[in-house]
Amino acid sequence: MTPRYARRYANTTRESRTDRMLFEHTRREEREGEEEQPRLWRVLSHGILLWMRFLTPSECDAWVSRRGGFEPSPEFLSIHLPAESGRLLFLARYFAHEMTCREPCLLRVTNPDVWGSNNNWHLYYRLRQSYSDRLLIHEAPGHLFLDYEVEDLATFLHVAMLFGWDADLKPEAPYFAAELSHDGFLDVHCDRRNLGQFAEFQKVIEGAKLTAKMRT
Repeated sequence: MTPRYARRYANTTRESRTDRMLFEHTRREEREGEEEQPRLWRVLSHGILLWMRFLTPSECDAWVSRRGGFEPSPEFLSIHLPAESGRLLFLARYFAHEMTCREPCLLRVTNPDVWGSNNNWHLYYRLRQSYSDRLLIHEAPGHLFLDYEVEDLATFLHVAMLFGWDADLKPEAPYFAAELSHDGFLDVHCDRRNLGQFAEFQKVIEGAKLTAKMRT
């Protein structure tokens, strides 16, 4: 290595170390600040949200406890997930629009490690970083979408389907809920007072030549 390139390499290495130290110091300050002021307070400050947030497990539990009013029926609609990405995208978009009722919705990933070889972490974290978030999925498995972020919800739900994750979908509106299984099923639950919606869901799903059955 020539002296000129050796100096350039040394400078680059020093800059990398400096950047890493600054990053670690910033993360440490953020975590100390979170201990003094829970992050959920900033997320739900005065009941106003500005854009999608990522929530820790305890923050997910706190958000769900605020939801209330949902009384699931003993029956649910179980949809077999197709292999084709385009058909999965259809399902993700359809339920993102139909289940949220123009209200916020929480997508909580409960197990992303069942099919590890399916996971494209580079894709997922680049997508996540586009929302200015750098936490790991195990640190903050909750994805809280606002009423106008239906397409964002559809995108993350599509990713969860493609990667074979276990996840829960809980809209703030107390009419629906869903569970995504790594076994290739999306189980949709309706509130006891909204059972007629099952027939509409089933009609649309079967019209798209997908398999859906009522189960208990």
